[in-house]
Amino acid sequence: MVESYSKNTDKKLRHRQMVDTSYFTGVCFYGDTADRVLNLMAADGNRKPDFKPKDCKYLNRKHAQSGIYKIYPDENEPQSVYCDMETDGGGWTVVVRRVDGSENFYRNWHTYERGFGNLKREFWIGDSFSKHNGFAFSTPDSDNDTWPKGNCAATSGWWYYACDDVSLTKSYNKKSSPIEWEQWKGSGVSIKYAVMMTRPK
Repeated sequence: MVESYSKNTDKKLRHRQMVDTSYFTGVCFYGDTADRVLNLMAADGNRKPDFKPKDCKYLNRKHAQSGIYKIYPDENEPQSVYCDMETDGGGWTVVVRRVDGSENFYRNWHTYERGFGNLKREFWIGDSFSKHNGFAFSTPDSDNDTWPKGNCAATSGWWYYACDDVSLTKSYNKKSSPIEWEQWKGSGVSIKYAVMMTRPK
Protein backbone atom coordinates (compact mmCIF):
# COMPACT_ATOMS: atom_id res chain seq x y z
CA MET A 1 0.00 0.00 0.00
CA VAL A 2 1.05 3.55 -0.67
CA GLU A 3 -0.13 6.38 1.56
CA SER A 4 -0.76 9.89 0.27
CA TYR A 5 -2.67 13.00 1.33
CA SER A 6 -5.59 14.63 -0.43
CA LYS A 7 -4.88 18.23 -1.46
CA ASN A 8 -8.35 19.33 -0.42
CA THR A 9 -8.93 17.62 2.92
CA ASP A 10 -5.61 16.70 4.54
CA LYS A 11 -7.08 13.18 4.89
CA LYS A 12 -4.71 10.29 4.50
CA LEU A 13 -5.65 8.20 1.45
CA ARG A 14 -4.64 4.66 0.63
CA HIS A 15 -4.44 3.17 -2.82
CA ARG A 16 -2.86 0.16 -4.43
CA GLN A 17 0.62 0.56 -5.84
CA MET A 18 1.04 -0.44 -9.43
CA VAL A 19 3.30 -3.43 -10.08
CA ASP A 20 6.39 -2.32 -12.02
CA THR A 21 9.11 -4.75 -13.05
CA SER A 22 11.59 -4.94 -15.90
CA TYR A 23 9.10 -7.19 -17.72
CA PHE A 24 5.74 -5.46 -17.35
CA THR A 25 3.63 -2.87 -15.61
CA GLY A 26 0.05 -3.67 -14.67
CA VAL A 27 -2.82 -3.99 -12.25
CA CYS A 28 -5.01 -7.07 -11.81
CA PHE A 29 -8.81 -6.84 -11.65
CA TYR A 30 -11.14 -9.75 -10.87
CA GLY A 31 -14.84 -10.57 -11.19
CA ASP A 32 -17.35 -7.77 -11.78
CA THR A 33 -14.63 -5.11 -11.56
CA ALA A 34 -12.75 -6.76 -14.43
CA ASP A 35 -15.93 -6.87 -16.54
CA ARG A 36 -16.59 -3.16 -15.92
CA VAL A 37 -13.01 -2.18 -16.81
CA LEU A 38 -13.08 -4.26 -20.02
CA ASN A 39 -16.43 -2.76 -21.04
CA LEU A 40 -15.11 0.77 -20.45
CA MET A 41 -12.03 0.02 -22.54
CA ALA A 42 -14.21 -1.39 -25.32
CA ALA A 43 -16.45 1.69 -25.23
CA ASP A 44 -13.38 3.90 -25.70
CA GLY A 45 -12.33 1.92 -28.77
CA ASN A 46 -9.20 0.54 -27.10
CA ARG A 47 -10.46 -3.01 -27.06
CA LYS A 48 -13.15 -5.07 -28.74
CA PRO A 49 -15.61 -6.64 -26.31
CA ASP A 50 -15.06 -10.38 -25.86
CA PHE A 51 -17.42 -12.74 -27.60
CA LYS A 52 -19.71 -14.25 -24.98
CA PRO A 53 -19.33 -18.05 -25.06
CA LYS A 54 -22.53 -19.85 -26.08
CA ASP A 55 -21.35 -23.21 -24.77
CA CYS A 56 -18.49 -25.08 -23.13
CA LYS A 57 -16.87 -25.91 -26.48
CA TYR A 58 -15.96 -22.23 -26.95
CA LEU A 59 -14.56 -22.09 -23.41
CA ASN A 60 -12.45 -25.18 -24.11
CA ARG A 61 -10.01 -22.99 -26.07
CA LYS A 62 -9.13 -21.05 -22.93
CA HIS A 63 -9.90 -23.32 -19.96
CA ALA A 64 -8.42 -26.76 -19.43
CA GLN A 65 -10.12 -27.74 -16.15
CA SER A 66 -13.62 -29.11 -15.73
CA GLY A 67 -15.79 -26.94 -13.52
CA ILE A 68 -18.56 -24.37 -13.28
CA TYR A 69 -18.47 -21.61 -15.92
CA LYS A 70 -20.84 -18.94 -17.24
CA ILE A 71 -22.10 -19.29 -20.79
CA TYR A 72 -24.49 -17.12 -22.82
CA PRO A 73 -26.81 -19.40 -24.84
CA ASP A 74 -28.84 -16.40 -26.05
CA GLU A 75 -25.94 -13.85 -25.82
CA ASN A 76 -27.79 -11.82 -23.14
CA GLU A 77 -28.40 -13.63 -19.86
CA PRO A 78 -25.53 -15.70 -18.46
CA GLN A 79 -26.21 -19.22 -17.24
CA SER A 80 -23.95 -21.12 -14.88
CA VAL A 81 -23.19 -24.61 -16.19
CA TYR A 82 -20.80 -27.45 -15.45
CA CYS A 83 -18.28 -27.92 -18.28
CA ASP A 84 -16.47 -31.23 -18.75
CA MET A 85 -13.11 -30.25 -20.25
CA GLU A 86 -11.48 -33.69 -20.13
CA THR A 87 -13.78 -36.30 -21.70
CA ASP A 88 -13.11 -36.98 -25.39
CA GLY A 89 -11.38 -33.66 -26.08
CA GLY A 90 -13.47 -31.56 -23.67
CA GLY A 91 -15.90 -28.77 -24.36
CA TRP A 92 -18.96 -30.67 -23.07
CA THR A 93 -21.91 -28.89 -21.41
CA VAL A 94 -23.34 -31.26 -18.79
CA VAL A 95 -27.16 -31.40 -18.98
CA VAL A 96 -27.90 -33.87 -16.18
CA ARG A 97 -25.72 -35.67 -13.64
CA ARG A 98 -26.73 -38.36 -11.14
CA VAL A 99 -24.15 -39.62 -8.66
CA ASP A 100 -25.64 -40.32 -5.23
CA GLY A 101 -29.37 -39.59 -5.01
CA SER A 102 -28.85 -36.32 -3.12
CA GLU A 103 -31.21 -34.38 -5.42
CA ASN A 104 -34.97 -34.91 -5.75
CA PHE A 105 -35.94 -35.24 -9.42
CA TYR A 106 -39.69 -35.42 -8.66
CA ARG A 107 -40.31 -31.83 -9.82
CA ASN A 108 -42.96 -29.86 -11.70
CA TRP A 109 -42.71 -28.55 -15.27
CA HIS A 110 -41.65 -25.04 -14.26
CA THR A 111 -38.75 -26.35 -12.14
CA TYR A 112 -37.50 -28.62 -14.96
CA GLU A 113 -37.69 -25.66 -17.31
CA ARG A 114 -35.56 -23.46 -15.00
CA GLY A 115 -33.17 -26.17 -13.88
CA PHE A 116 -32.33 -27.29 -10.35
CA GLY A 117 -29.76 -28.97 -8.14
CA ASN A 118 -26.14 -28.45 -7.23
CA LEU A 119 -23.73 -28.10 -10.18
CA LYS A 120 -21.01 -29.73 -8.08
CA ARG A 121 -23.11 -32.88 -7.42
CA GLU A 122 -26.50 -33.78 -8.93
CA PHE A 123 -28.47 -31.42 -11.16
CA TRP A 124 -30.68 -30.80 -14.17
CA ILE A 125 -29.51 -27.84 -16.26
CA GLY A 126 -32.99 -26.92 -17.55
CA ASP A 127 -35.10 -27.89 -20.54
CA SER A 128 -33.92 -25.52 -23.23
CA PHE A 129 -34.81 -28.13 -25.86
CA SER A 130 -38.48 -29.10 -25.82
CA LYS A 131 -38.28 -32.31 -27.83
CA HIS A 132 -35.83 -35.17 -27.91
CA ASN A 133 -35.92 -37.52 -30.88
CA GLY A 134 -39.52 -36.52 -31.56
CA PHE A 135 -40.77 -37.22 -28.03
CA ALA A 136 -42.39 -34.46 -25.98
CA PHE A 137 -40.97 -33.71 -22.54
CA SER A 138 -43.25 -34.73 -19.64
CA THR A 139 -43.21 -34.01 -15.90
CA PRO A 140 -45.45 -35.21 -13.05
CA ASP A 141 -47.72 -32.18 -13.56
CA SER A 142 -47.59 -32.04 -17.39
CA ASP A 143 -48.36 -35.33 -19.18
CA ASN A 144 -47.17 -35.09 -22.80
CA ASP A 145 -46.34 -38.74 -23.51
CA THR A 146 -48.35 -41.10 -25.74
CA TRP A 147 -49.16 -43.73 -23.11
CA PRO A 148 -52.99 -43.89 -22.83
CA LYS A 149 -53.06 -45.53 -19.37
CA GLY A 150 -51.42 -42.73 -17.40
CA ASN A 151 -48.47 -40.40 -17.04
CA CYS A 152 -45.05 -41.97 -17.67
CA ALA A 153 -43.53 -39.04 -15.78
CA ALA A 154 -45.17 -39.99 -12.47
CA THR A 155 -41.78 -39.89 -10.69
CA SER A 156 -39.61 -37.53 -12.79
CA GLY A 157 -39.37 -35.47 -15.97
CA TRP A 158 -38.08 -37.02 -19.22
CA TRP A 159 -38.76 -37.41 -22.95
CA TYR A 160 -41.26 -40.26 -22.73
CA TYR A 161 -43.03 -42.12 -25.53
CA ALA A 162 -45.16 -44.96 -24.12
CA CYS A 163 -43.02 -44.80 -21.10
CA ASP A 164 -39.36 -45.57 -21.64
CA ASP A 165 -36.33 -47.68 -22.21
CA VAL A 166 -34.07 -44.97 -20.81
CA SER A 167 -34.54 -42.46 -17.99
CA LEU A 168 -31.77 -40.76 -16.05
CA THR A 169 -34.05 -38.71 -13.80
CA LYS A 170 -35.99 -41.42 -11.98
CA SER A 171 -35.74 -42.07 -8.25
CA TYR A 172 -32.18 -42.96 -7.33
CA ASN A 173 -31.62 -46.68 -6.60
CA LYS A 174 -35.31 -47.60 -6.36
CA LYS A 175 -35.97 -51.14 -7.58
CA SER A 176 -39.53 -50.44 -8.75
CA SER A 177 -38.57 -47.57 -11.07
CA PRO A 178 -34.79 -47.02 -11.12
CA ILE A 179 -32.48 -44.85 -13.20
CA GLU A 180 -32.10 -47.18 -16.16
CA TRP A 181 -30.86 -47.77 -19.69
CA GLU A 182 -32.67 -50.92 -20.81
CA GLN A 183 -30.72 -51.72 -24.02
CA TRP A 184 -27.42 -51.34 -22.17
CA LYS A 185 -27.96 -52.91 -18.73
CA GLY A 186 -31.39 -54.53 -19.03
CA SER A 187 -34.87 -53.63 -17.79
CA GLY A 188 -35.10 -52.56 -14.15
CA VAL A 189 -31.32 -52.61 -13.59
CA SER A 190 -30.42 -49.54 -11.55
CA ILE A 191 -27.58 -47.33 -12.79
CA LYS A 192 -25.53 -45.70 -10.03
CA TYR A 193 -23.80 -42.93 -12.02
CA ALA A 194 -25.15 -41.16 -15.10
CA VAL A 195 -24.13 -38.02 -16.97
CA MET A 196 -25.72 -36.57 -20.10
CA MET A 197 -23.62 -34.00 -21.97
CA THR A 198 -23.88 -32.04 -25.19
CA ARG A 199 -21.29 -30.45 -27.48
CA PRO A 200 -21.71 -28.82 -30.91
CA LYS A 201 -19.96 -30.43 -33.89
